[in-house]
Amino acid sequence: MFELLGFVIKLPFILLGAVLSVGFGLLGAVLSVLSGLWTVFAFAVAALFVAWVLAKALEGRRAVPAKR
Repeated sequence: MFELLGFVIKLPFILLGAVLSVGFGLLGAVLSVLSGLWTVFAFAVAALFVAWVLAKALEGRRAVPAKR
């Protein structure tokens, strides 16, 4: 009888622990994916900036030298 009562008293805390564990696990997974996407976005912006700087530096230059 007392074992059952003890289990009934513990049950909400066990369930709360399980829900919090799953919740924080999912939150961690979502934040990890967002972090990865942010890294990809940052590298893409950096690559576009480098391409823009190179285009500005090479602007007005000819790929083939002019014949004399």
